[in-house]
Parts: sequence; structure tokens; C-alpha cells
Amino acid sequence: MGLENVTFSKITPPLLTRIIPRKRLFRLIDRGHSRPIIWIYGPPGSGKTTLAASYLKDRKLPSLWYRLDEGDDDVGSFFYYMGLLARKATPRKSSRSHFNLPLLLEENLLALPAFIRKYFHSLYGRLRTPSVIVFDNYHEVSAGSILHKVFHDAIVEVPTGINILFTSRYAPPPFLAGFRSKGMVEIISWEDLNLTIKETEAIVKTNRKGLKLSKDVVDILHRRSGGWVAGLIMLLMEREKKRPECSLNEPETPEVVFDYFAGEVFEKIDEPIKTFLLKTAFIPRMTTRMAEGLTGIPESESI
Repeated sequence: MGLENVTFSKITPPLLTRIIPRKRLFRLIDRGHSRPIIWIYGPPGSGKTTLAASYLKDRKLPSLWYRLDEGDDDVGSFFYYMGLLARKATPRKSSRSHFNLPLLLEENLLALPAFIRKYFHSLYGRLRTPSVIVFDNYHEVSAGSILHKVFHDAIVEVPTGINILFTSRYAPPPFLAGFRSKGMVEIISWEDLNLTIKETEAIVKTNRKGLKLSKDVVDILHRRSGGWVAGLIMLLMEREKKRPECSLNEPETPEVVFDYFAGEVFEKIDEPIKTFLLKTAFIPRMTTRMAEGLTGIPESESI
């Protein structure tokens, strides 16, 4: 099958429309270029993917983009798509066959660490510098996946001038601990991703040009969204459907926000955690022993 017949949603950055360049965060990523790893994390809808894509577009940096999903727990599938990504990034006037990277064959599994190092060493050597490789949605990688080992060894080989940027819903995983202790990881957290009031104002102006909102109402939207990009957009959509001004007496968290979390977060978490949350939701305070007795889940303390 030729490249033209392959769906490249996994290896193509998202299309950007009506995006506010977040210069404040761009500067944080700039600072991270002195370190090989940049880790951006925050809850769903906090703007992680958009930040990474808009940064690359703004800075005009050569880049590769890989969107992780559950299928990448199959390490053979991961290396297959990485090979497609490398070919896609090859200049048209160059020989794509020359740029091919090896497939992970069964015999390579017996010496996987050596294959990983050789693979990424070859990939890095074919990229211009500076370049950025983005791995979006790292939270899709399961806790026991061999991909954690793959990325550990890939980082060991990364040369100066190339950065690996991860986006995730969670803080850096354990395999990065050693790199963090050596100052090799730049972290942009949920606290950094929170919108400032100026960013909220800019998003309001860009996304709802026909909706006139007073400064007081924008302040209310900023407070109620809690700096959460998706929350702000949904609140704006609600305002547009109802009326141009917000009522100060409306609930702090509208139904549309609850619906978003139900679909994007709650339905995707593991069953034990879901059960724990459902059984403890209406109890304001409890000890670990109370939680274990109520839910029957011995891991209640960690949850």
C-alpha cells in the first residue's frame, strides 16, 4: 500500500483554527530546548495538544508528530507507524527508500534494547537540527507497556539539537525519574496551562466575536472555568445559546461541563476507581479505613 493510501491521523499534527498563540507558554517551551525532554501535562481539554502544535507552527521548527493510542502497546505496531512517520518526513526530492527504518521483526525481540538504540540513533541522524519529535497523548500508554522501556532507551540516544516533547494527562512516569534527577526534563504542568485573565479575554474575543460580554462577565467566565480552556469554550457556547449576558446566580459548574467530564474522564477510567468514586461521592470526609470498608477496595488509600 502506498503512502497516499494510508490514513495519517496518527502521524499528522491537528489542524489549528481560531487559536490564540500562548506566548507565555511558548517561552517556557523555549526554555526547555536546553533539555532533551519536554513534558506537558494537564487534564482533558487543558490545551496540551494545541499548545504543542501551535508552538511548532509559530516557531517554524522541523518536527515529527506521533499520536499515541492503545494500539501502540503492540510495540511492532508502534515501530511500523514510526517508520511511516520517518518516510512521510522525507523531502520529496530525496529517495524515500533511503530513509526507510527497519521493521521490528521477531528475531529483534530477543535483543530489543539493542534494536531500540540502533533504531533511534538512525532516526535522529536523519533529522535536521533543531528538530522536535512530539508524542501526543502519552496517557494512552498502559502502565505495563513495553513502550516505557522503548522511550527510556530512545531518550538515552537523543543528541543535542533534538527535543522529544510529550503531552499527557498525567505527571511524568517513573521511567523519567533518572532523567529528571539529571536536569534533563522540562515540565509544563496544569498550573502553567491554566489560563490567565488576559488569555481568557483573548479567547473570548476570538471565539465569540458576535457575543458582546462585559468585563464583569468575562471575569465570571474566567473564575467559573478555573483557567480550563475547554470549560471556557463550553461556557461561551452556553452563553451564546441562552443570552449575551451571564446571570450571577447561575450554578458554578453548568451541566455541559459535567457532561464533558462524564464522557472524557469518568467513562475512561478503570472500573475500581470508578466504583470507588461512585460509592464515596456523597461523603464529604472519610478515613482510609472507612473508604476500604465502604467500597471493599484495598487500594483506597492510593486512589
